[in-house]
Amino acid sequence: MNICAITMVHKDYWALKQWYAHYGKYLGPRNLYIISHGYDPEIERICPEASIITIPREELKHFDRVRLRLINGIQSGLNNIYDWVIQTDADELVCFNPSKYDSFEDLFDKTT
Repeated sequence: MNICAITMVHKDYWALKQWYAHYGKYLGPRNLYIISHGYDPEIERICPEASIITIPREELKHFDRVRLRLINGIQSGLNNIYDWVIQTDADELVCFNPSKYDSFEDLFDKTT
């Protein structure tokens, strides 16, 4: 089973470090996708093996709507490659109960 995680971030470095460590541990860092809202080399330093997609930050009009469509579009594309795509904000982590599940694969396998 192939699983990846995706997030979008702008300068929330502490949360991004936690996100990268958590999902990197369970999914592998090369299965992580980060949308950087504006170019930021610090993201590459924090998440060296993740795929980073940089989008412009100049226009913020109707940004929440644009952000939602953008992330959903990328997630939809990743669904062509992965069986599961976990989409969260950088300050949100999906966790599983280790007394019930051994991994995300185990969680998704047993709950679908």
